[in-house]
Amino acid sequence: VADQVLSIYAGVNGFLDDVPVDKVLQFEADLLHYVAQNHQ
Repeated sequence: VADQVLSIYAGVNGFLDDVPVDKVLQFEADLLHYVAQNHQ
């Protein structure tokens, strides 16, 4: 559930505004990886 919240937060707050549609899945994967590695 936490991953879903992060993804929705990123979308609602404009973090995806400049990300091309074909790169959104990679952005999400990179975001979740970053959070998992840096915020425990």
